[in-house]
Amino acid sequence: MTNHLNHINSILLIDDDNIANYLHASLIRKLNLTGTIFVKLNGKEALTFLEESYTHYKSLPSLIFCDLNMPVLNGFEFMEKLRQSSLAALNSIPLVALSSSACESDVKKMRELRVHHCLTKPLTREKLITVINNIFRKGI
Repeated sequence: MTNHLNHINSILLIDDDNIANYLHASLIRKLNLTGTIFVKLNGKEALTFLEESYTHYKSLPSLIFCDLNMPVLNGFEFMEKLRQSSLAALNSIPLVALSSSACESDVKKMRELRVHHCLTKPLTREKLITVINNIFRKGI
């Protein structure tokens, strides 16, 4: 397995389910995809984190996995605010939507929000490798 730490600086997981976050972070570490994983429990926390990271450090994650069903600010609301941000750099972060069920009914909305993929939870090795290969065009 190739080391991709140079390609994926960091990954942001946004999900109110701590067990899903733990499992997804463990899988990302096991596949050695990045040295840094950030976890936020809702879209509002994530937006604040991204805006502060960019404003203070000019640093953003290379990839975001976002659950659709969350309190405070759900996945769609988060993605809309991210894509409408006045900070252009936030608009370019690849987004992967995560859902407990199939996402077919939301495909049009996701296309408008430039979501790269929609996956059912939990992430598996195969799903993660496919997404990484599609987004970063590198074999793992």
